[in-house]
Amino acid sequence: MLRNSTVSADNLKEQFYNVRQIELEFYMTDLQKYIAKRKKTDKDFAKDYEEGFENFKTDKSFAERAEKGNWENAREVLAKVFDVEADNYDKL
Repeated sequence: MLRNSTVSADNLKEQFYNVRQIELEFYMTDLQKYIAKRKKTDKDFAKDYEEGFENFKTDKSFAERAEKGNWENAREVLAKVFDVEADNYDKL
């Protein structure tokens, strides 16, 4: 126990924040840690990450791409793909 020490509200907040950060980091996955670190160091990534992730989760970008595409282009691309039978380990 500390005697004759004064503890300010700011000091307590800082200590709580540090403990909370350690707890959060303990439970974060490697991907979450990477994203958190990248957001701190890359402003462009941080700015566009949330919107891009929301679009990904809602398939918004896929729907927009589907609207822009057409079947003729899709058929041309598919015509270039080799027509081979998949190996047994690649089949569902």
